Amino acid sequence: MGQTIYWAGPLFTQAERMWNRRCADELRTRGFTVVLPQEEATAFMIKGKADLKRIAENCYQQAITSDILVAVLDGADCDSGTGVEIGLRIGDRKTPSRAGVIGVLTDFRVIERGGPNAMLTLVDDIVSVSSLHDDLNELISALESAILRLSR
Repeated sequence: MGQTIYWAGPLFTQAERMWNRRCADELRTRGFTVVLPQEEATAFMIKGKADLKRIAENCYQQAITSDILVAVLDGADCDSGTGVEIGLRIGDRKTPSRAGVIGVLTDFRVIERGGPNAMLTLVDDIVSVSSLHDDLNELISALESAILRLSR
């Protein structure tokens, strides 16, 4: 294994940050290196203020150079920053040394309506596990399988 995963997703609420960290920690226990933007951003804090330009540049670099980008697609619409990161990665598909993008969808409202925004169907794979099932292990196992499939 040893692949580096860039975890793209909303990270502004305490709930989002805690869930991102739990997912990243679970993937790390399975041997993956996970780049979590909320952890990376701490290097760009100056006197309690975020240097947004440096954070954005770091996210850009990580999104295009990681082995795989995992993108959280939950919500009424995908987080705007995540959408940009997906677009950057999809636009860079000509780089054969890297796998693509795996979407993560747990929002039962989106799953029931048939999936995310049509543009997000351009990702290489979407792992869907309804949030009505609170089993994080089910999600991480499905995600690990998708990562391994895409990495072949």
